Amino acid sequence: MSVCGPGLIRCAGPFVTLCCYFDAAFQALARRRGARPHAYPGMVSRQLLERFEYFSSFPGVATSAGDGYVLPPAVCYHTYEFLAGRELEAHPYRVTAVGRCSRFEGERLTGSPECLWSFTMRELVFFGSDQEVARERKALMRSIAGLLRTAGMTGTLAPATDPFFLGESRGKLLLQKLKELKHELRAPIRAGADLAIASFNHHEDFFTRRMNIRLANGVPANSGCAAFGIERWSYAFVCQNGLEIDCWPDPVRRFVERHEAG
Repeated sequence: MSVCGPGLIRCAGPFVTLCCYFDAAFQALARRRGARPHAYPGMVSRQLLERFEYFSSFPGVATSAGDGYVLPPAVCYHTYEFLAGRELEAHPYRVTAVGRCSRFEGERLTGSPECLWSFTMRELVFFGSDQEVARERKALMRSIAGLLRTAGMTGTLAPATDPFFLGESRGKLLLQKLKELKHELRAPIRAGADLAIASFNHHEDFFTRRMNIRLANGVPANSGCAAFGIERWSYAFVCQNGLEIDCWPDPVRRFVERHEAG
């Protein structure tokens, strides 16, 4: 692994294969949940993010790509644009996609995968009634506990808020916390320190109302997502299991050895 700028790293060898292992595990989870695979471009329109009030809620985080586009700060924004104006024939309606995301977080950017400017995110995005979205999120949180055990990792799920909400967004922070609309999975990485490696979010109808995404009865759908930072998962795994591949849990070791040999 080498650092090529603030929050920018190059990776090779077993770390890359670890990233493949975790994304394969998330894809398998998405298939079991019946998610439809999507693929999106590496840019998103500034106009779309303005529609979602992104720049007022997350000031200074987006990275411009020129000509009215920015590098996507999350994968799910494309999902909402893809489904705009649709009436969902079945729900819960589930989608999964992976992509490169960019968030400029200033002094938080480091030379390690703890906080990256450019990173890989796998998301599962789901739509339904308020109760259906709540159940789906709960099921995903249960499932991820099993994935942690298989990988020989530990972590803690807890209610959370988005750390870069500022100023006038503090009211949103309080509401988010009171309603437990966001949970994070935090994994220990060293004594006294842990790292958020996944988030499980219930967006209510914030995005769907703006994009006119409806249920079969015509009312705006609720939506939620589970987001997994691939490099962070791999980094947390190494922090907990060490660098010796022979000492890694069997499922991970076999995957890495098989792909490294190939």
